[in-house]
Amino acid sequence: INKSRDKKCRGGIGIYVQENLPVKVIKMSTELVQPEMLFVEVTIGNTKMAIAVIYKSPLIPYSVYAAIHENLSAITNKYEHFLIMGDMNINHLLPDSSPCKFFTTYVTEPFALTQVITDPTRITATTSTLIDLMLTSCPENVKVQGVVDTPGISDHCLTFIAYSLKKTKFKPKMVTRRD
Repeated sequence: INKSRDKKCRGGIGIYVQENLPVKVIKMSTELVQPEMLFVEVTIGNTKMAIAVIYKSPLIPYSVYAAIHENLSAITNKYEHFLIMGDMNINHLLPDSSPCKFFTTYVTEPFALTQVITDPTRITATTSTLIDLMLTSCPENVKVQGVVDTPGISDHCLTFIAYSLKKTKFKPKMVTRRD
């Protein structure tokens, strides 16, 4: 599923979903030019999960994240499990920077999201930044996450996550009573 830019130039965002999984695009109440956003609902077993991809151009001020609040409210109120991923173009290796604090204030904290990628995702000869994020509502369901370098393909590393929807099973407790 993709969402191309209106202009005839390159670019856009997309989500690849395994073809045997039911998926539908979630219409947003507020359509924005920036950041670019695509939300889908994927049904796995009896569980519906919202997955989003977001891209913010480095040319756009970080304050644009305040505008996505209404869209995120609709998602977080409807789905127990959701994952937001993408190139946010805010370096999370600098948590005390103004852009990172703003993102935390308007996106991460109000919706109880946890950013699970911890390694740099864009590495150059002189810089190392963590700008490609994966935010989840249920960090305890993240089994594996990471970053893989992709030389020759992109100047960003590939990010990945293994997310489990299985409910934790509790061991039965044997209680013996005498009458």
